[in-house]
Amino acid sequence: MLPPNPWLSLACIGLGGGLGAMIRGVGLMTFGPRPIVLHAINLAGCLLAGFALARLQANGAEAWVRPLVITGFLGGLTTMSAFATGAIGMGNERSLGENLGSAVLAVTLCVLAAALGSRLGR
Repeated sequence: MLPPNPWLSLACIGLGGGLGAMIRGVGLMTFGPRPIVLHAINLAGCLLAGFALARLQANGAEAWVRPLVITGFLGGLTTMSAFATGAIGMGNERSLGENLGSAVLAVTLCVLAAALGSRLGR
């Protein structure tokens, strides 16, 4: 189902996504492009996504807020592509098994963070 104004939603996604990606970039430039930094950013983004979704649903937010905050900002803040390339070992010397174990742990923690954020947001 399309939102009442799909062009407004697209503009909100673009604005939020750009801001989220900039914040991720600042974090990586500040703390270094290490896997642990990316995991921390993704974990924080998942926590915030769970919290924000719960708050938006509880408050009956305007239709443009979810595309701006969830799809845009938090989608731009977190990154699956960098996570996936890290999971197969690009840029590190660990074995594939160690990288996949780290990926499973990161996904598990991110899902738990989203659940915690949702709980805190209620």
